[in-house]
Amino acid sequence: MKATKFLFSLCILCCALMSCNGKGNNPEEPTQEELKQLKAEALELATNLTDNYNVGDSIFFKTETGETEGFIVELNYFEELSEIIEAEGGDKETGDDDDDDEEGDENYSVNVVGYKMSTVLQSKNTSIQVQLSYMLEDKETYVEGILVINKRPDLDRSYTTKEDEIIKIMIADKSCTLQKNVGIVKVYGNQHFWELIQ
Repeated sequence: MKATKFLFSLCILCCALMSCNGKGNNPEEPTQEELKQLKAEALELATNLTDNYNVGDSIFFKTETGETEGFIVELNYFEELSEIIEAEGGDKETGDDDDDDEEGDENYSVNVVGYKMSTVLQSKNTSIQVQLSYMLEDKETYVEGILVINKRPDLDRSYTTKEDEIIKIMIADKSCTLQKNVGIVKVYGNQHFWELIQ
């Protein structure tokens, strides 16, 4: 049994070292070409959100009751992100938390770079925040969206999809649709619905 545990721990360690390209726990820096492409793709993503607004702009939505609700752009920004995330590994596959066996506990670092863009709309009664992050982590890019209504963040995982000129963010019972060169076109949440009047 101990031999099997040792071999399993050794296999995990080898996989971790191979995923770091033999550089131990030092995260690999992205190349200049990767950073250039990342920025170009993030700026393209911004055409679905922040490029369409300036702070102080007025936006009008039709609600589920058929009434018009006016919003002001309270916040609108696009910023670069770069951080190294430190984490402690363990034997997650077996759920083994045996304090005597520390061979599976390996610290590792991941270099995460990317861009974050966010727009906050405020009406008399409603606040809508939409945020997109475009990140490069371990040579893979991904888009992550966040939708916050009335400053109540959701702890559920968000799902973001991109098809042609549309980006959709879904979190639990909330959703948001973003359209290229238009911005936020639909928001649903808390049993309310807002659709952009164009």
